[in-house]
Amino acid sequence: MSILFSHFALLIILCLTCTEIWSKPPGNITAQAENTVPTAGWDLVNDSNGIYVYTHSNHKSDIHEALVTTEILAPPWRVNAVLADYQHHPDFMPYVSETVVLRDEPTKVSVFQQLDFFPLPVTDRYYTIQIVTVPNLFGPGSYQIVWRLENEKSFVRKGRGIPVHVNMGSWELRPINNGTYTSVKYYHLTDFGGWIPTWIINKAIIIDLPMMIKGVKRQVSDNLYDKLVPRKQK
Repeated sequence: MSILFSHFALLIILCLTCTEIWSKPPGNITAQAENTVPTAGWDLVNDSNGIYVYTHSNHKSDIHEALVTTEILAPPWRVNAVLADYQHHPDFMPYVSETVVLRDEPTKVSVFQQLDFFPLPVTDRYYTIQIVTVPNLFGPGSYQIVWRLENEKSFVRKGRGIPVHVNMGSWELRPINNGTYTSVKYYHLTDFGGWIPTWIINKAIIIDLPMMIKGVKRQVSDNLYDKLVPRKQK
C-alpha cells in the first residue's frame, strides 16, 4: 500500500544536507480519499504506459498528494484479492521485506510492514496501517479500500529503523468491459519522516508509483488467485 523511494532518488539523498520534514495527517481519511479522486485540479506528472500519475499540493504539508489512474486486465475481485494478499506483498511490492497481519476481521485488517532498502545506506522504515474494505460501494463488483496508520496500540508493531509519520490513502476498483477489466484510482499521502528533503519525496511519487502498480498488474496473473473467484461469477 505504500509509496516508495526509487533507487535514483535514494542515491541523491547521499549527496545532500537535508532538513527534517514534519507533517500532520488530515483528520478524516475517508472524506479525504473520496474528495481527491477526481483528476480535475490535479497535475499530470507521469504517463507510464497507461499508468497516469497526478500530484496535488497539500496545504498541510509541502509533500504532494498523489493520484494514479489506470486499467488492469483482470476483474476487480481479482485485483482486490492481490491487494489483500498481504503475505505475498514482499514478492511484488517494491522494498517491502516483511508483512505481518495483526488483526484480521471481515472488513477491517491491521497490517505491519517493514521497508528494507539494503544494500543502499538509507535507514529502513516501518508502519502499521488499518485497512477497511467496502465492497459494492460504487456498484456491483466494485471495491473501495481505505487505509491510515493504526492508532490502536494493541495492533501496532515496532520495526527496524524509523516509523513512518503519515501513511493514508485509498484504492477504488470498478468493473469495466463487462467486468473483465478494472478501472483503478489510487490516492496516497505519505511522510516517511527522518532527514529526507521534501523534493526527494515528491520526486519519488513520480518515479515509484508506476513501479508499484506494475507489480500489482504482474501479480494478478498468478494462478494463486483462481480459487478466490466469487461464487456467483464461477
